[in-house]
Amino acid sequence: MFRRRSQVQPNWPTNREPPFAMTDIVLSIVMLAALALLAGAVVLWRRTGEVKNPALMVLLAVVAVVNVMIWTLPQAGGQAPIEQIKDAGEG
Repeated sequence: MFRRRSQVQPNWPTNREPPFAMTDIVLSIVMLAALALLAGAVVLWRRTGEVKNPALMVLLAVVAVVNVMIWTLPQAGGQAPIEQIKDAGEG
């Protein structure tokens, strides 16, 4: 009825990476956090009229988005740093 973990076959071809690599999940969570920070900054600014904390939240969201862009946009060689890490993991 139950199979051992070593007997369970993955649902993706073994010569390729899983459909969602850990780095893809982490970058997605960072983008969702950036969107939440922007939304929270707008709500905090409108409710309290405070400027400093919402501005810092927007700054943090911008830093997070730029960080994701650094990892995902291709460099001069045409390959993104995230792809270089995935390629290095295969070899």
